[in-house]
Formats: sequence, structure tokens, C-alpha cells
Amino acid sequence: MYGYISGFSDTDDIHYCPYCGEGYLTCHADGTATCDECGKRFGVIECDEED
Repeated sequence: MYGYISGFSDTDDIHYCPYCGEGYLTCHADGTATCDECGKRFGVIECDEED
């Protein structure tokens, strides 16, 4: 399932890779991180709960 989410990503909220679970990440200035194990680059967007 795919969708569009808009928001801000902050590396303070990223503690592990959502793909492989690795905790060693390289954080970038744009709010994303790259997993040192699997190489995936991702960001974390916090969403409000649905009504």
C-alpha cells in the first residue's frame, strides 16, 4: 500500500532502521538517515491519529 504523507523529518526521532532493525545509522542534515547495514535511506514523519 502506498500513500502520500507530508511533514517534517527530524533525525532526533530516528533510532533504528525500519527495514532491518539495525541501530547504527548515518544521519543527514535534511532529516533523513542511512542504515549502515542495509544501505536504505529513510526519514520518519510523525502523523496525527485519525479521527
